[in-house]
Amino acid sequence: MGMGALFADGSEGACADFLHCRDRETNAETRAFLERAWDQYAHVVGDRERHFLSEFRSSFHSKAWELYLLAVLADAGCELHATRPEGPDICATIAGRLFWIEAVVPTPGAPESKDRVFQRPPGNWMGALYSEESLLLRYRSVLEDKLEKIDVYVGRGIVGRDEAVLIAVNQGGILDSDMHDVDVPAIVKAVFPIGPLSWVITPNSGEPTRTEFPLRYAIKKAKPGVEVSTTLFLEKRSAAVSGVLFARQLVWRLERSARADLGLVHNLRAAVALPRGILPVRCELWVENDELRRDGKWSRRA
Repeated sequence: MGMGALFADGSEGACADFLHCRDRETNAETRAFLERAWDQYAHVVGDRERHFLSEFRSSFHSKAWELYLLAVLADAGCELHATRPEGPDICATIAGRLFWIEAVVPTPGAPESKDRVFQRPPGNWMGALYSEESLLLRYRSVLEDKLEKIDVYVGRGIVGRDEAVLIAVNQGGILDSDMHDVDVPAIVKAVFPIGPLSWVITPNSGEPTRTEFPLRYAIKKAKPGVEVSTTLFLEKRSAAVSGVLFARQLVWRLERSARADLGLVHNLRAAVALPRGILPVRCELWVENDELRRDGKWSRRA
């Protein structure tokens, strides 16, 4: 079977993950899914089409994530609209509500960075899981970058002030990030001040033990005295963002269904909120009366 437009050319300029998807038989279903998505929805990337194909080869996971979103959103009943090169990645309408998406796949960070998330080597390995704080710093970094972009889109009139905008985060670019999602998804802890699950014991009090999530308003970086807040969705400056869509794995490990794969965290301070339940996702999370609420499950265990 011949290659379609996405995988047809040689290896020049291609990243290792593109070659991994193109050349391994175990990824045949993923290739077919992405090729179908491109055939059906290439027209909505507008005049970015040639640039998209180039980036698909050099930044495989980020562009595959965009194609995945186009496919599963359309399958979920969204109407897709063509976008402009200087605007967000995706524009769609569902139930009469227009919304935009900026898609991103966080990476572990620069090799020289002291805040880089440790990545285990290939093959058999044994060791402790990296800290939740290092992962949250990476999430916060990409969310800040996207918030700046969204503010520019709104300022230039590309995105209307009465239109919803989501940031879509694919967690799979950082190995084992899903292992921090057992109790509360780590992406939620990046935007709300929720600390790690703690076991509380009060000696000699007669009180039963209990578990709780203490408040955590900031995370320390490796540089002394530098902290990053965890209150983005409590701050007015995040008002242009309606929420964060998230998926726990890379595209070739997802089930290719919004209802099976995606979670949605609603922004408490959003200027334009998306109604809960409007997108058919696996789970939704929001804050109400100072408590984190959820509808659905974000993992097989939680």
